[in-house]
Order: sequence, then structure tokens, then C-alpha cells
Amino acid sequence: MGSELTIQFIRNYTAEPIGNAVQEAAEQIGLSVKAQFGAFDNLGAEIAALSSGQEIPSTVVVTIDLDYFSGGPFSSKWHLAQVIDDLNSLLAAIDVIPAQAFVLVSTFIPPFRISMPWAPGHPVLGKDAAAFELNAILRDFVAQRPNRCGLLDFERIAARLGESATLDRRFGLMMKAPFKQEFVDAAAAEVVRFLKCRLLPPKKVLVLDCDNTLWGGVVGESGLEKLQLDPYDYPGIAYYRFQSEVLAIAEKG
Repeated sequence: MGSELTIQFIRNYTAEPIGNAVQEAAEQIGLSVKAQFGAFDNLGAEIAALSSGQEIPSTVVVTIDLDYFSGGPFSSKWHLAQVIDDLNSLLAAIDVIPAQAFVLVSTFIPPFRISMPWAPGHPVLGKDAAAFELNAILRDFVAQRPNRCGLLDFERIAARLGESATLDRRFGLMMKAPFKQEFVDAAAAEVVRFLKCRLLPPKKVLVLDCDNTLWGGVVGESGLEKLQLDPYDYPGIAYYRFQSEVLAIAEKG
């Protein structure tokens, strides 16, 4: 195990469970990680402090709960335009963090259900669409800085796990700790995936069988003309799409 890596969490909710899970998951792949947390809900000041030249961690995780950002959507004074301005101000500050720190930014989690019709532009009903609009800004920001930033796609994780495995609404209100353990573990795994890609030698060998793996059937018995491999019809489409995934992996290096 090499030298200890420091990960600075900048957040407006209780993200310590994710930090603890990162440390445990990283240890399993031979990385020694120390998660550290600054003052609670001190986003701008902590990002600015990193930009001022103090001791720079190897990784910075910026993760924000929309319920408590820029007043939160439950506030009567909440306006999406102001939220976007506040987010862009944070992103501009992140841009000044020294390049030796790799910055991971998490997406916002959209509501799992809405009580009224979908109306993104509406001043009140549009709150339900806010996370999607803000996430588009985050994705564009990260995409333009692939060597400096990575995206922790909490939206995708939540969609995969579902509401019951993602949100703990009671603890979210009591202690601003909104996530169930299953989500915490999945979020930590995303952080560790970035650490692994950046710090550990990659494995670039994919060994595959051919018959009934790359195509359906056995070449030596049925011949090429009877193999199951088709872009439209089942079961050949399953093998066709599997080959497409393998080619995509190769194209990514």
C-alpha cells in the first residue's frame, strides 16, 4: 500500500458516511485514503480556500443536496435563475482550484415523483425540473475539463437503486443525512472507481470465447450462414449488441 491519499469533501449535507465508505472500499483495492471534511455548508469559502494555495488534497469531492442549496426549493424565495447563478459561481471557483487536485462533482437527485403536471418553465411547478436543468450545467462543465474533473452521477445511481434504497427522509430532516446505506455504498464505489482509474495500472485484456458468446451457435457444426447474429431479430440481436459493447470498450482504449 502506497502513501495516504487525502480526499477533501465539500458539501452542504452530512456526507461523512460516504467518506467512511470510500476509505473502506479503497482499502480493499490497496489504496490508503483519508477522507476529511471542513465546516458544514461552507461551500464557497472552502473552495476559495483551496484556490488560495493552502495544502492541496489529491482529490476534492464537491457534493450538494439541492434541498439546502441556494435557499432550497421549499423556500418561498426560491428562484431557478438565482440557483443557476449560484451554481455557476461555485463552478467558476472550482475552476481556480490548482490542477494537482482532481475534482469530482456530484449531480443533483431529481424527485422520484411529482404531484402536479410536468411544467419546467413554471415558477412554482418548475421546481420539479430544476435538478435536470442544473445537472445539464454540471455535465457540460465536467465534459469540458476531462483531465481535471470527473462526474459522480448520483442521478444515475438513484435511478438504478430506486427511492426506497436511496433516500432516508427521516434522517435527512433530522441530521441532514439523506441517503440510505445502499446508496452510500454505491456513491463510494463511484469515487473509488475514479481513484482506481487514475492511480492503479489498468487491465487491458478481455478474453472471450467465440461460439455461443460472440455469436449464437457453433461455427464448426452449423456453418457461418446459420449463426445467430443480427442487428434486429432475437436471439441474434443479443449477440450483436454484445459485440457492439466489446467494440466500444476497445475504442475507449
